[in-house]
Amino acid sequence: MAWAAGAPHVGVAYRAGYGVELDLDTWFAAWKLEGGDKRYGQFFINPELRYFVDVERKFYVGLAGTVGYANLKLNDTGRKGDIYAIGASLGYQLFTKGRMYIDFNLGLGVIHFRYKTYETLDGKEIKPEVDPDLPEVKEKKHIKNWWGPTQLQVALCWRLGK
Repeated sequence: MAWAAGAPHVGVAYRAGYGVELDLDTWFAAWKLEGGDKRYGQFFINPELRYFVDVERKFYVGLAGTVGYANLKLNDTGRKGDIYAIGASLGYQLFTKGRMYIDFNLGLGVIHFRYKTYETLDGKEIKPEVDPDLPEVKEKKHIKNWWGPTQLQVALCWRLGK
């Protein structure tokens, strides 16, 4: 989902034995469009603890969390702030020949987004307290909680080691 959202993504996974795997993903994007008036920025770290429920180690259930920062401005009002998420995940790893496999993952849980709104003028964020001649803009702080999908992933993976 990170690549579909325009965010390069990299991760590592460690199989600890006894059907347990620790996965750590991160992704980053910093896009400015239309002279900086539209923005799409994010940085996330996503740890996940997985337990394989079958002997072949293909199906797994897990507990995943996300910590990150987002700066989104796709219309007149921008939103930037911290994002936290926690949820359960289900997944399947489809092994191909050699060391490659495809990891399918779906996570469900809660997302907590604590952000403030802002506006821009000529591609720069308006700071109301800095220039009293600018249009009146009030900084507002918000908190949103959302229950539902927290992650959706189809990842092409390369296995290192045994």
